[in-house]
Amino acid sequence: MQRVNFQRKKLNLYAIGSFLLIMKFIYLTLNLERFYISKLRNLSLLLFFFLLTFPPLVTKSNSFDAGSIPAISFVESQIVVNEGIGILRISVTLDKAFASTSATVTLKAQNITPTCLSFQDFILLTDSLTFMPGDSIKEIVVKIVDDALIENQEIFYVAINSTHNLKIGNIDKINVVIQDNDLPAWTFTYPHISTLENSKKVILTLQAQQLRNSGTISLETRPGTAIPFKNYIPLDTTFSFSSQDSLLKIEIPILDNILYEDTLFFDCYLTRVSEGYILGYPSQVRVHIIDDDFKPNVQFQVNCPPLDPRCLADTTILEVTGNFENTLDLKVRLSYPWFEDIRVNYRTVEGTALENQNYLPVRGNLIFLPGDTLKQIKIPILNNLFPDPPKMQFSVLLTSTSPNAQLGFYNKFTVNLLDNDPLEIATGAPSVSSLVLYPNPATDIIHLTGKDLSNSQILLFNSYGQLFVPLQVCTENLTTTIFLPPLPQGFYFVQLREHTSFQTYTMPFVIH
Repeated sequence: MQRVNFQRKKLNLYAIGSFLLIMKFIYLTLNLERFYISKLRNLSLLLFFFLLTFPPLVTKSNSFDAGSIPAISFVESQIVVNEGIGILRISVTLDKAFASTSATVTLKAQNITPTCLSFQDFILLTDSLTFMPGDSIKEIVVKIVDDALIENQEIFYVAINSTHNLKIGNIDKINVVIQDNDLPAWTFTYPHISTLENSKKVILTLQAQQLRNSGTISLETRPGTAIPFKNYIPLDTTFSFSSQDSLLKIEIPILDNILYEDTLFFDCYLTRVSEGYILGYPSQVRVHIIDDDFKPNVQFQVNCPPLDPRCLADTTILEVTGNFENTLDLKVRLSYPWFEDIRVNYRTVEGTALENQNYLPVRGNLIFLPGDTLKQIKIPILNNLFPDPPKMQFSVLLTSTSPNAQLGFYNKFTVNLLDNDPLEIATGAPSVSSLVLYPNPATDIIHLTGKDLSNSQILLFNSYGQLFVPLQVCTENLTTTIFLPPLPQGFYFVQLREHTSFQTYTMPFVIH
């Protein structure tokens, strides 16, 4: 304040000097008389003393005194915080407060380490401050983001960007060091892994980031569809690691057997880890074992090139004259010997040849014991002694196998059946013309009398030619008794064929 008053007095003296110079100029110009000159000199002296005594003519100045501007500064140049702090408050101060005016300051934040990113690691919530009269300290608010990443130390700074009515003090920015609070996590690289059975092993990879010290980690296997010591060697062990080991490779033996199996699996778990580390995701891995063994094929034996679609699995058989039935043998072959039992299911399927009239239906399974490669299916072919279509067919199917085998290409066999009966059957042959059938109509029993039929074949058919076997027959002297099976009402035939003369005789009757 004294300096300002001194400047004002100096300006007043400059004004007085200018006034005297003006008066002298008037004197020289107008050549006034001495009286007036003396009067004018006295007036000038009076004006001089007036200006020295009373307030100066110039009392205000529009300039701002730079020496009176407060300086703003951070309290410290660096601060270290934990990532989990949440909200960070940073103080800035003025070296002196304003008495009657205000000032503003804008702020900025910028990363120093490349991985420290705004809105990912920190958020500057306060970007400007206003100091009112009497204020000397303010707080800057910064949010520290607590993520789950394993990170190194990260640094950013908060600085004064611009000011109004303030000058910048000694500390114009502060460095903020963020210490990570996340523990390093050990994990498998993948939650699933597959391996061929003949690879003999599977290698599991464990990984971790930012290891800080050495430690141990435990792993154990648990069975799934794969069986320990049959498909793999189980583990329950602990591994050591150093601070330099970011990857660990663990080998588990896989057993290569000769069994055909579906894809099997077992699980591996990370169970324990040293203090200062955690188990992350995935801490479990499922190991799939892909079988490399081939299933043996089961199919009918045919004389065909392999998988030739033009070659059919079929055969032709003739009804054998003079016999009640003829057995058809179909061969079923296993592609190569196997070390365990293999089951194959089969059945006959009716076509134009009818079940129980042209052949007896069969259904069952074949068992190939270890080392077996060939089995047979036996199908009875019936000689029904009356005309049929000239050519009839039925099929034999291999329907399914046990899991350790598979059906081959030729899993269906077609049987072509040729009839051997004449178009007309001789009736009323002299040797049997005296036969009498009673009772007619019948219920559950009929008698044939007048001839010894002990050397004759006796067959029973319905009106559609369907054969009913077997029959219970009793022959005594010249009477033969036939015990009928439970039959619906209808028209039936008894057919006789002598084994010596091969003559046939058909006798109708009714059941009611």
